[in-house]
Amino acid sequence: MLLSTLEGRGYVIGDDVRRFRLHPMYNGQSRSWVGGTMGALRSLAEESMRRLARITGKSAFLGVARDATSFEYVDKVVSAHEVRCDAELGERRALHASSVGLVLLAMGPTSQSARYLSTPRLERLTPRTLGDSQQLERELATIRRQGYAVTRDTNAVGASGIAAPVFGPDGRLLGALNISAPTSRVDALIAHVGVLLSAAKQLSADVAVAARKLT
Repeated sequence: MLLSTLEGRGYVIGDDVRRFRLHPMYNGQSRSWVGGTMGALRSLAEESMRRLARITGKSAFLGVARDATSFEYVDKVVSAHEVRCDAELGERRALHASSVGLVLLAMGPTSQSARYLSTPRLERLTPRTLGDSQQLERELATIRRQGYAVTRDTNAVGASGIAAPVFGPDGRLLGALNISAPTSRVDALIAHVGVLLSAAKQLSADVAVAARKLT
């Protein structure tokens, strides 16, 4: 029961036969544990997401890498609109099929993106999912240049999202903030890119301040 509680809160991962391991977001370094950098990220991101959802009217999510090929949402604030985007926390999601995953690939270690790009054919979840490494490489270059990712119908038909990176005090990528909405509202979603970038930048600064207090 205790392990199930820890799994539900994102601290451990269980496999099909209920063997558990520490979630990769806690990488063994003292500042990455609960109360450390990643703990501060999850705590501080809640208010950032509430503010994003309130200002934009869209659903807001915090995503972090799960392993070398996937990520998961670890927290969310769902829009109050009757027609909205929602997603389960803790589910494994392909990096190339969503705005959060693309940010993690583009802004994370180059060795990770190189391994991912070595896959000649990528799983298509929808007709608009990036289907090969050349497409993905071009998209990652665009994301690095503009500082954020935009996706339309790439993970699920009818859902679109924008994501921006959140960094730790050492410049290491910690995760990504996302706002999502039905694709019918994608133009209104894109209009909030500046709000999202400001929120991600402020969250990175807040995490740095919190981490310094731990030293």
